[in-house]
Parts: sequence; C-alpha cells; structure tokens
Amino acid sequence: MLTLVTTIRAVTVLTDRARVTRTGTIRLPAGGSVIVINNLPTQLIAESVRVKGRGAGARIAGSQVETTFIAAPASEDAAALQAALDALRDRDSGLVDAVAAVDARLEMSKALRAAGAEKFAKAIATGKASLDTLRPMSQYLDSETLDALASRRALNVQRRELAREIKAAEARLAQAGSGARTEARAIHIDVDASSEVDAEFEITYQVYGASWVPVYDARLSGNALTLTYYAQVSQTTGENWPPCPLSLSTAEGGSGGTIPELDPWYVAKYEPPPPRQKMAIRGGMVQEANVDYAAGPMMQSMAMPAAAPAPRMADASAEVVSSGVAVTYRVARPVALPSDGAQRKTLIGEATLEATLDYLSVPKLGQEAYLRAKTRNRSEFVLLPGDASLFHDDELVGTTTFEEPLTPQAEFELQLGVDSRIRIERELTQRDTGKTLIGNTRRMTFGYKIKVTNTRGEPARVSVQDQIPVSRHEEIKIKLGDSAPRPTEQTDLGILTWTLDLPASATREITYTYTVEHPRDMTVIGLE
Repeated sequence: MLTLVTTIRAVTVLTDRARVTRTGTIRLPAGGSVIVINNLPTQLIAESVRVKGRGAGARIAGSQVETTFIAAPASEDAAALQAALDALRDRDSGLVDAVAAVDARLEMSKALRAAGAEKFAKAIATGKASLDTLRPMSQYLDSETLDALASRRALNVQRRELAREIKAAEARLAQAGSGARTEARAIHIDVDASSEVDAEFEITYQVYGASWVPVYDARLSGNALTLTYYAQVSQTTGENWPPCPLSLSTAEGGSGGTIPELDPWYVAKYEPPPPRQKMAIRGGMVQEANVDYAAGPMMQSMAMPAAAPAPRMADASAEVVSSGVAVTYRVARPVALPSDGAQRKTLIGEATLEATLDYLSVPKLGQEAYLRAKTRNRSEFVLLPGDASLFHDDELVGTTTFEEPLTPQAEFELQLGVDSRIRIERELTQRDTGKTLIGNTRRMTFGYKIKVTNTRGEPARVSVQDQIPVSRHEEIKIKLGDSAPRPTEQTDLGILTWTLDLPASATREITYTYTVEHPRDMTVIGLE
C-alpha cells in the first residue's frame, strides 16, 4: 500500500453538509498498486466519493471507503497548551489562597468586635471609658471589614474571568488531541500503471456536520435601501479546513431525486371478513427468505463539468454561479474554518435598491405610523429565508425575517419600525344608540374622526386603516354613512383604507359614520 498525502484545496458548504476537494501527488510503481488516504473524518459519506487522476500510462481501477482505528497523535503544541493550562490553574489556586486570607481577616475583625464589645460596655458602665474612647476602635473595625469585603469581591471577579480562560484553554487542549484511539475513515484507490510515473489525484467527498445560514443588514438612507448579504458558516465535521476557496450552495444535499408517483385509489363495496377459525400451532420455525443484497459498484473516475464563471458585483462580493436548480456563491477570499462549531460570518455581497416608502397606521389598535419600504430584488442574488437587521442610516430600529426565497426581480416589502414624525389621533365623535326608531327597527349611529399630521420636512404617503362591524345575521343591517374623504378601499370584512398624500408639515382629517339597524326586540352584541 502507498500512502497519499493530500491537502484540502476547496470546500463547498451546502445547507446540511459540505463537499471537500483534496489533491495530492505520488510516485506510482509499474503494475498494480493500492493508494490509501488516511485520517479522514468519520462523518464522510462513502457513496459521495469521487476520484480523478492524471498520469501517463496510469489507470484508476476502482475505489472504496474503509473504517480504521488510529491513535490520534497529540499536536506539536499540545505540550505548550498543557503548560498554559497548568499556569492558569496555578493562578486560580493563588486566588483561592488570597480569598482564604481575606476570610481570615474578616473572622479576626469579627472576633475583635465581639471581644471588645463586652469590655468597652463594662468600662463605660463604670465610668472608666466614654463613647469617644470607643469610636476610634469602632471606626478601625468598620474600615477593616469594608476593605476586606471589597478585596474579596475583586478576587471573585478575577476568579470568574480566570474560569472562562481555563475553560477555553481546556477546549484548545482537547482540540489538539490526547493520543486516544479513535475511529477514522480511509479511501483506498486501486490503480494500474504501465511504468513508473508521477501521478496527481483529486478526491472529492461529502461530509456531514457543516451548514450555513443567511443573515442580512437592510440599511435605509433616503429612498435608497442597501442590502448586505452575509453567510454564517459553521462546521463540526472533524477536520479543520485551512484557508482555501470557499463556496456556499443553496442545494439541499439530503433531498432525493425520485419524482413521487400516486398509487391507485380504489373504492369498493364493504365485505365483512369471514369468521376466524381456530388454528393449531405446531412445532417448527418460520423462516424468512434470505435476501442477497449485492454490493454496489466501486467508485470510479468521474469528470465534473466546470461551471462558467459569472461577473462579480464588486471585489469583496461572492461570485454567483447557477447550476441547475441550485445557486452557488464563491466567496471572494480564502476562508479557514476550524471544526469547532463556531459561527463565522463572511460577506456574500451587497446591493443598493431603490425603494418606495410609505406609512401604515391602524389607529384603532395604536396611534403609531409604521414605515414600509417596497422594493425589488435587482441583484443577482437569491435571498434565502433568514433574519435581517433593520437600520435607518446608522441607527438599528429592529429586526425582521425573510420568510420566502426572493429570486432576482422579485418584489418584497420591509417594515422599518415606527416613525414618530407621523402623528395619528382617533376619537369617537358620535354615538346615538336606541334613540331612533323607524317602525319596528332600531337604528344606531357611530362617528369617528382621525387626524393625521406629517411633521417631516418632506411629503409622505400614509395609509390609514379602520373598520366598521360586519353583520352575521340577516336582520342586522350595517352601512357606511358619510365619509370625508371616501375610503380608497373597502373590503367585504369591513376594513376601510384611506391613502393620503401629505405635504411637509401638513395635517389631514378623516371623518366617517356608520349605522346599525336591527329589530327593536333583538339584542345585538359585539358593538363598541
């Protein structure tokens, strides 16, 4: 067997796994050989392995994945890490001793106070001492106690900080390895060579334990919305990835490729089952037929077609590559990712989008106006579902979530929080109940006034929503009466919407009434 030393050259992180590419060169002897790549992670997916090679007169006959057990050697700096951990623990021991000394001071002060209290009480009672004589001693004990308590608090703070350092040092030492016997994977490659030759191999495989999620910053400045697209990447695959080209794919590695088919749906007449007969159980064994599952073919060399590169949005942005139903972002700079599970943020790209701004207020529920930005994804990025932080210039105003994927040219809306410069007031102006009778019908009238003020230094479009009740009985009649202005929209569920274009520093009023008619002997519920 020949051991092939490989280096990670590229990594593509999918939503639930990663695809790793390794390369290495080796001198092949003439004839057949078995090349071994050792110490691969246990989460390696065996059926994903693909091998390619280059070498005159050499041929790949097959490959397979084996499970091995190795004694994981401690890394070169394990001794230094252990020494650093020991030093931190020694510091903690010193702090423990210091806390014990402070506690002894407190006990001494307590003992002096207890012993002196009885002595000074007798001296004062017999006239041999006065309170002025007692005061210096009391002040000394108070000062000593306060100083000791402050020292103990400071030492406890140091111990808490040191405990975090010790925990981190222990994690680094565990990551470095302790020499324990562990399970690993190895790839065996069968090759034939007509003569001795230098050969280069490229091995790709998928491994569980890696993922990425999108996060966004949406920053509004004037009417421009700057959307910054990040990826938070983490991995616990068992292998540390050195600085290398990193790609992020929207593909879901676990999804199957088989189209579902509907089974026949039969309808038949019910037939009662025949009565069960008693059966005698006789000796013997019921055996299932043995199923011989043939092993799949060995992995063979497969050439992966290279995707055509797409133009970059900016130097620091990721390159966008479409491949079938998935999109891959190639991060601009090499990224190193240790297998520690920590999330690391990397930039995918940034786009400035022109936004249409307006406000929405529902004064019946709250007298606030909410700023909305309506825009279109004019970038080349697919905006995946994820959390977004919302900014007005440099001020964080809230968070939101992209619930659905937004493809290029898709329209979407962001709610950017309350703007106190749009003021809303709502009041009940009329409530005539039970006074108007027409025949056997009782009529009630309600009226409202909504006042909208724009204190901004520029025009604003404000949509105001209110409502009238909806009848759930044929003898209860509800009608919208006078309204100034008339609603821009009225739904079947009684939702009224007025869209107002307010100049800078302007005020508009909305007034409306509605009537409710019902038989005089009917009790109506649900009215305000």
